[in-house]
Amino acid sequence: DGSVKLPDGRLVLPDGTFAKPRPDGAYALTDGTVLLPDGGIQRADGTILTPDGSVIHPDGSVLLPDGTTAKAGHVLPSYALPGFTKGAREGGVGELHERIPGAVKLEDGSISLPNGMVVLPDG
Repeated sequence: DGSVKLPDGRLVLPDGTFAKPRPDGAYALTDGTVLLPDGGIQRADGTILTPDGSVIHPDGSVLLPDGTTAKAGHVLPSYALPGFTKGAREGGVGELHERIPGAVKLEDGSISLPNGMVVLPDG
């Protein structure tokens, strides 16, 4: 809807005013989209885009970053956000494109996920 989230967490609406968070910490945008406190984005149709790149549909099914669909009740893995696109070698954990089967790192540093999403590099 043209809103901008500032580095300090505040949200500027298209009219230049600052949005006020709901009691749960989420921000409702003018187009019906809700920015969730965990970094997820809920669309007006109920679909939720999670920070790890999964898409939770209103029926509970989950489109995973590797392109497969999990049934309702699937537990999403936790990724350290923000900054999950930065390389991490702690404990043998590789970069995002190495952890998600079928993901490809592009020349510009972005990562193409099998479900069609493109994750832009941090910074």
